[in-house]
Amino acid sequence: MSAGIRSSGLAISIANNMEVLHVVPYLLLTPVVALIVNIMTEFSSNVATATLFLPLLAEVAISIGWHPLLLMIPATFSSNFAFILPIATPPNAIAHATGYLKSADMFIPGLILKAAGIVLLTILTPTLGKRNSTPTIPLPHTLIHFLVILLSLWLFFNL
Repeated sequence: MSAGIRSSGLAISIANNMEVLHVVPYLLLTPVVALIVNIMTEFSSNVATATLFLPLLAEVAISIGWHPLLLMIPATFSSNFAFILPIATPPNAIAHATGYLKSADMFIPGLILKAAGIVLLTILTPTLGKRNSTPTIPLPHTLIHFLVILLSLWLFFNL
């Protein structure tokens, strides 16, 4: 599917139409991309979602002057955030099939996990490597990682 999207020129065509996104800041575009992929992955397999979105996002990122990984990494991780519906992944279906969980029981915790995942991806993706230009987020990488670890520990012990 990925090769077909690229060889047909669909990815480049979509990317050319998305050039208006070059004025959208990273801290707005990345959560939107992650949210779209999150919604899609609830209704299709994780691999199919990633296969569909990754070539498109690579071309979009290049067309707006970004490194492709700045959109592809959040999309890749987001395609695995299938926490809400029983049909999203086999483990969800197994947990639902036991009869102890209803779909409504999975909705709120799944929504919280999705929101936390999107926030963490948005904050941490720019810290994965060095950039030649000024960093998008002016905080030092170690401070961001330290804050995320503190937040994770707090959530772990308070939930």
